Amino acid sequence: MKRDAGYEELSGTTLLFFGPHSKLRIYCHEIMYTKMFNWFILTSIVVSSVMLAFEDPTTSVVTKAKLVTVERVFAVIFTIEMAIKVISTGFFLVDKSYLRNSWNVLDFTIVVSSLADWGISAFMSDESEGLGFLKVLRLLRVLRPLKTIKRNKNMALVVSSVMGR
Repeated sequence: MKRDAGYEELSGTTLLFFGPHSKLRIYCHEIMYTKMFNWFILTSIVVSSVMLAFEDPTTSVVTKAKLVTVERVFAVIFTIEMAIKVISTGFFLVDKSYLRNSWNVLDFTIVVSSLADWGISAFMSDESEGLGFLKVLRLLRVLRPLKTIKRNKNMALVVSSVMGR
C-alpha cells in the first residue's frame, strides 16, 4: 500500500487486546495512512456536507426518506473510519490514541450524534412529534465540514492559531 504522510510505526497495545503484531491492527493502521482512504473520507465529508443543504422542512416525504438513507450511509462510513482509527491507535488510554487528538474528538462527537439520531428515530413512530434533543443531534452534523480543515495542514494551523492552541 502507498502510505500517506505522517506514518508512524505501531507500538504497545490498543483496546487492551490488539498488540503491535495483531493482523487486524496492522491492516487498520496501513489503511489509515493510505492516500486513497484519506481522499475517500475527505470526499465523503464534502458530499455529506453538501447533502445537508438539501434538507428543507418543505421537502416531500419521498425526498426526506432518500436524504435519511444517504445520511445513514455516511454515518456507516464515518463509523468505519472511527473504528479503523481506534483499532490502530487505541481509544483513549494510550499516548497518541484516538481521543487524544482534538479533531478526532470532533469526529467522535459527530459519529456518536449521528448514530444516536439514527437509533432514536428508529424507535419513534412519528418524527414530527420528535424529542427536542433529537433536533440538536441533527444540528451537530453541520460540524462535518470542519473535518476538512484537519486534512489541510495550513487551514488547521490557522484554525489552531485562532483558537489559541
